[in-house]
Amino acid sequence: MMSTELYDRPGPIARRRARLWTAAAAVVALAIAIWAVAKLASQHVLDGDNWIVLTQPDVLSALLAGLLATLKVAGVSVVLSLVLGLFIALGRMSKRRWLSVASRVWIEALRGLPELLLIFFIYLGFPAVTGASISTFWALVAGLVLYESASMAEAFRAGFLALPKGQSEAATALGVRYVKNLRYILLPQVIRQILPNLVSEMVRVTKASSLGFVIGYVELLLTGEQAIEYLGGQYAVPIFAGVAVLYIIICLILSRVSHILSKRLS
Repeated sequence: MMSTELYDRPGPIARRRARLWTAAAAVVALAIAIWAVAKLASQHVLDGDNWIVLTQPDVLSALLAGLLATLKVAGVSVVLSLVLGLFIALGRMSKRRWLSVASRVWIEALRGLPELLLIFFIYLGFPAVTGASISTFWALVAGLVLYESASMAEAFRAGFLALPKGQSEAATALGVRYVKNLRYILLPQVIRQILPNLVSEMVRVTKASSLGFVIGYVELLLTGEQAIEYLGGQYAVPIFAGVAVLYIIICLILSRVSHILSKRLS
């Protein structure tokens, strides 16, 4: 029977060596964790009086408000970047050379720029050029959408290229117009294929929304920082730990939703 494996199975010596390296890394990680806990305990950071701040209603309501602001930015950014990314992907695959070249330039240029630079450019450059003010919310959303549209475009293009060409050709031969062919035949299949990629981008956008603190948008991270400034530096570790837990919970929920949708769509 022909083997389909693309690598050689490790032998006894390689497996023993891998177990030793794994055990050594685990010991080192455990030692670092114990040292960190002991250091924090010696500085009274782990005292219960400091961590009880997370049970105060004012702190909880502030963190939840910051979380809602983060989810609002992430949701709007993902939807807009999906729409814009789809149009850019279609332009990239267009037979019109000028449209394909323009879409490629858009993708390559924006993928090479830091998100923070785009956010600053929108927040500071847009009022300077147009004379109109822009809110911190839309400046943050615009910066994230510009960056994410390039990644979404490449994800959509990869999904379209993975489909058999015969489907589109058969639909055209049957007289199905391009828009209907795209909406009812191609796009549903593409979304199924790139769904894990889209969820990964959603998780990344949710974390990237924390960049809003540099322009004063009160999201989850800035809310935690403001709470520390108000309550005192001794509460920095508990509050930032609470912020980290909220980010982890959101990312786990998105990953779980992706798993459920993948099983249903398959």
